[in-house]
Amino acid sequence: MEGTIKNLKSSEHSRLNRENRIKEIIKEILDNKDTILEKDSLYTTIPNLNKFESLVKDFDKYDQRKGESEEIKKKFRDRRDQERNRIISFLLQTMRNKIEFFEYELSIAREILKRSMPQDLSVIEGYDIQGIYHPSRQVGGDYYDLYNTKDGNMYFLISDVSGKGLPSSLIVASMKAYIIAQIQEKKSINKLIKNLNNYFTETLTPDKFVTMFIGMLDLKNGYIKYINAGHNPPVILKNEKEIIELSKGGTVLGMFEDISFKSGHIQLSSGDILTLYTDGVVEAFNSYEEMFSEKRLLDIIKKEHKRHLKEIIVSIFRELKEFCGCVPTQDDITLLFIRRK
Repeated sequence: MEGTIKNLKSSEHSRLNRENRIKEIIKEILDNKDTILEKDSLYTTIPNLNKFESLVKDFDKYDQRKGESEEIKKKFRDRRDQERNRIISFLLQTMRNKIEFFEYELSIAREILKRSMPQDLSVIEGYDIQGIYHPSRQVGGDYYDLYNTKDGNMYFLISDVSGKGLPSSLIVASMKAYIIAQIQEKKSINKLIKNLNNYFTETLTPDKFVTMFIGMLDLKNGYIKYINAGHNPPVILKNEKEIIELSKGGTVLGMFEDISFKSGHIQLSSGDILTLYTDGVVEAFNSYEEMFSEKRLLDIIKKEHKRHLKEIIVSIFRELKEFCGCVPTQDDITLLFIRRK
């Protein structure tokens, strides 16, 4: 008898657990309806969701009806549960399909960005150059590049396209092609940025914009002409202690048509280190909701400035990992270093 009571209690406990789990699934689906429908091409999702909501609202009504026999109530509950489970299965499969498609999009975005980055940072006499692109889980729109010209100049840039995923990576790919064409046409960086901004205002959707820093380095004398279009200001460490920010330029690209940008000028002397980075570095958070910050980045550069640039990058990522702990980075991390020997 005691064993029978235990079995009955266990059975009742399992039933309650199942009912609670079903309620949790129902709530999760209803709470995330907009997410389920977002970018969905399966037109049957909408009527099924509406039908599902209607059934959920009617569950209690039917259960509370008076005068129905237990046999009729059981038939209704069986039919209701069968229909509910069918719709839940459909919605869960829809979400699985979305996740698979999202992962496929991300894999394409990663490949596009990988191909857009410099495949080989060629050895340039008189300079050490190192760059790294570390994508986040969702893949953003970070990009850096270098272009050597026959007249002894080197164009270098770093940029960040707003948003994440495939759309941002496609913007990077088109931007790369546009910039190369402008450089081949021997446009000044002022004209290049102005043309690029107009190109973006014509082609980007209203929710998109691009931050960019672009410079032209005369490899012979270390003279740099640059424009900062709304990007995190790169910094030059001079004389092993002085920090100079390169902020002269203008607003972000793609927002306002036919605007002009101011250019800045600076000399890169022997031993100076120029550091370009995206906001994913300084805006990484830890579990206390503290940002890594530009100060921490500069402290590492000052401390490690005599080491090889690759070792400085390793130190930055080590410090980032220790700072963030178990909190994953939410944005791409991109760095470009140029040191004059």
